[in-house]
Amino acid sequence: MATHRKTDFERAIERIRARTWSALIREWIAHIPDIDPCGSPPSERLDALYTFQIAAKQATDDSPYTQDVPGVRELLLGEGVYLLHKAAHVIGAAELHARRGMQTWSLSGAYHAALFAAKATMRFLGIGLPEYASKGVLVDICPELPTLSSKQRRAGLPRSPTIEFNRLGVRPENKHIWRILQRVINVSRIDPWPMECIAAIRRLDPGDFAWQRNSIHYNNCVWIHNDLHEFLVDESFGVPPTDLRKALEGSRDESDFSLILGLTLFKLGLILFDDIAANTNKLRAERELLHRTVTDTERHPIYTQAYGWS
Repeated sequence: MATHRKTDFERAIERIRARTWSALIREWIAHIPDIDPCGSPPSERLDALYTFQIAAKQATDDSPYTQDVPGVRELLLGEGVYLLHKAAHVIGAAELHARRGMQTWSLSGAYHAALFAAKATMRFLGIGLPEYASKGVLVDICPELPTLSSKQRRAGLPRSPTIEFNRLGVRPENKHIWRILQRVINVSRIDPWPMECIAAIRRLDPGDFAWQRNSIHYNNCVWIHNDLHEFLVDESFGVPPTDLRKALEGSRDESDFSLILGLTLFKLGLILFDDIAANTNKLRAERELLHRTVTDTERHPIYTQAYGWS
């Protein structure tokens, strides 16, 4: 019987090790980026950072490169914050479409909001996915550190913080993002998150995330709800039931799966950001801006009703 040969991508995600949120917060507090003006993107993309390019070049398809590279943590966190702003805007658009009665198209927008929120959450949990030479590089600020020898331990030598760079062998697509998100959630301890949210995301098949969006965009004979010619207004659309896991595991036909997914992932990302911002004054303006946006009932009629700030 032939054995399955793992791809570079599979080997890379298996290297994502356990992390605890309390330890990650301490890491982020030491690497808060300057965001000026408030709500603006990082001044440089991670994949354009020269020190990243040097590190990515050192990694091979067979072996990651490990080094504490200056500037990477700040850009990862800065990207995460900006992606959360983007998620807030797009999930708000999906909420407005849903409340107006354009339920099917709200699912498409909500999927993209979920994707922005997933990217933000991955970065808050210490994972980046920039490109180098047209291929993805998995950047992990929490790799498994080498074990110190007994001599090193007796000398009181600390294990130095480091960053791992893994070649993926492919250009990242949405399906890769969902698999990485589930992997990092599966191996992490994230105390601020509601357990029902974690359980619901863990149990999804990676293909479930984009099922509704792909059906709308790529199946010429599918329009999920009966709202192609008339508005279909339902105030409960997008509002999670008591059992969130059941809502995300149910039928994708004629459901609000993508909207609940987008709102849930946005909430999870917002919880992590809020926890970081609560520990530093450097993110106060960012938190206030997000707070004004998310608590605006005109922009977020469903989130303010059913999900709250955090």
